Amino acid sequence: WLYPDYRRDIVEREVKALKRLKSRLLEWDPSAKFSILAHSLGGTIVEEALKQDFVFENIIIFMGAMDENFNWHDHNAQFNHAFIWWSPKDEKLDMAYWGKQGLVGPQIEHPRVASIETHWTHDEFMDRWYLNRQVHDVILNQIEGV
Repeated sequence: WLYPDYRRDIVEREVKALKRLKSRLLEWDPSAKFSILAHSLGGTIVEEALKQDFVFENIIIFMGAMDENFNWHDHNAQFNHAFIWWSPKDEKLDMAYWGKQGLVGPQIEHPRVASIETHWTHDEFMDRWYLNRQVHDVILNQIEGV
């Protein structure tokens, strides 16, 4: 997933899958809201989906490979709230040559984008999500709405 052409193909395939999933969801319930929880390359997928005018309700990204200078203001109408969980201890994003938002946090402030610094390694959030009830509940509240 580190090579640009290979990564680009995966990202485009996943954005198309998101579009199909949302389309089916809206067929079933036209008033449905579509939130996303993403990790690692999922940050790149969310970024590309936003660039393609995809609309989310809430966005939660854990240690995501998303451009740290992504301008959330350019996509104001496409999300309600975004929660960016990041860590300077993310050893995998530290090796990546694109998308360091999960390592340094969002560098462009936005009133509806929360920058949540942790000191977890790249995959440690999974332990926090499943094993720490307090963190689990915070994340569920972020998904369901602020």
